[in-house]
Amino acid sequence: MLIFFFTCVCSTSKETARLLNEKAYTNYAKVFMEYRIVRIIERAEEMDTVEPKNNIVLIIGEIKTKKAIKIVSEINQIERDPDFQAIIIYLDSGGGGCSQGFAICRTIANCQKEVKIICRRAYSMAASILVSGTKGQRFVLTSDQSTVLIHRGYSEKDHLSRMIVSTLILGNKLECDLLIKNTKLTSEQITKAVNKSTSYTAEQSVEFGFADKVIPYK
Repeated sequence: MLIFFFTCVCSTSKETARLLNEKAYTNYAKVFMEYRIVRIIERAEEMDTVEPKNNIVLIIGEIKTKKAIKIVSEINQIERDPDFQAIIIYLDSGGGGCSQGFAICRTIANCQKEVKIICRRAYSMAASILVSGTKGQRFVLTSDQSTVLIHRGYSEKDHLSRMIVSTLILGNKLECDLLIKNTKLTSEQITKAVNKSTSYTAEQSVEFGFADKVIPYK
């Protein structure tokens, strides 16, 4: 009986330690992710202010840190310029890092001006940027290829630390939350689509709420 008691206590202690350990890594991941997002936004604010020539921001290709800082800076400059009534983003991207993408999404969400997005391609993290545009002003171009692609985040490293795994899990959750909020898909539908990696045509992108209208490619 005593042996059984100590076995139960040890098992419970190990399980408690495991749960506390997972919670600690999750909290570290939240702090780390928030720090990286805020740092990108701060570095964008530190850039020299240049009067924008127009109200167009290009998001083309992979979104890495340097590019994300430049994009955030350009959006902010147009937002502050009284000569422009709206911000126009041309999006043609295969995605990029979570922190970089979320920094752009947060900047768009904080804009008082209308943010119009014209999208040729929005894969991975770029899909979150597309849905962050002003409702009714998210346009996708006609294409014979998929326009939107969503999937689970991954790392190209062979050996993943607990911290990297926790950050990937958090990034996936934040992206799913953003897609659920800004599309017509339910939580269950988004989770299923992300888990199996799902692509959408321009027409399907509008049908499921990633965008609002298909416009001709010129």
